[in-house]
Amino acid sequence: MLIMLEAIWPSLRYYHNALPTSAGVTSNKLIAYFVFWIRKLGHLPFISLTRLVQLPLVLIHPRKMRWLFFVKSIVAVVAAFAILGWAVHTAGGGGPVFAKHATVKGSAKSWAWVAGINIAISGKTTLAINMVGQVNPGLGLSH
Repeated sequence: MLIMLEAIWPSLRYYHNALPTSAGVTSNKLIAYFVFWIRKLGHLPFISLTRLVQLPLVLIHPRKMRWLFFVKSIVAVVAAFAILGWAVHTAGGGGPVFAKHATVKGSAKSWAWVAGINIAISGKTTLAINMVGQVNPGLGLSH
């Protein structure tokens, strides 16, 4: 968002930083964040309500919200299985999906499993790979 805003208004790149260095963010980055946050407000009523719920949570330090993430991790798993159960019940049973046996055997079956695992975790690999780069500055370590 900051790059796009700087392309529109090049002076934003040199905007005076009124925040202390200890804040960990500059004024122009904070402006870009709020523009990004606000641009979603008008699209759907649900998103507006979601953003209004998110705003107070942004102001709380993540360490103080540790209990919320713990509860969320349990609720998410329960909700996933509940939705699966509801979908199977609404469809009148699993049908051929749960009763069907594998049509591949041997190494082809193994590679199909590897591909499935790769697809399942591919969305999380970017965060996992960059975790060290995100944590080091907070620990006072240099890159």
